[in-house]
Amino acid sequence: MFVSALLGIIDFSRWLFAINSANEAAREGARVAVVCDLSDSAIQQHMAPWLVTATGGSISVNYLPTGCVANASGGTPCTGVTVSLSGYTVPRVAWFLPTLTLPTATTFLPRESMDSTNNDRCV
Repeated sequence: MFVSALLGIIDFSRWLFAINSANEAAREGARVAVVCDLSDSAIQQHMAPWLVTATGGSISVNYLPTGCVANASGGTPCTGVTVSLSGYTVPRVAWFLPTLTLPTATTFLPRESMDSTNNDRCV
């Protein structure tokens, strides 16, 4: 009984840690997307170190207004970016618990300098 309770506490703690990590990953992705002129895959690479405790799932990067490109050289400029993580799960230690899925983590940041490539965080 004690071991079961201990494993449950460990899994719940790992799930809370993964929720915090997913939120931080979304913030990091949004920061990089707003400041750097990078592709979605490069933005996801910046987010990967935060997601070591979670598996599966998907990352979406959406520039606003819809259809805007990060380095728009004319027309309607981008006003911001939204980065979302959804469908991530945390591998469990306790075999008797269901798989723990993380809630969707979403971050929006308004435009700062979406054409800047002279930033150390952009590599």
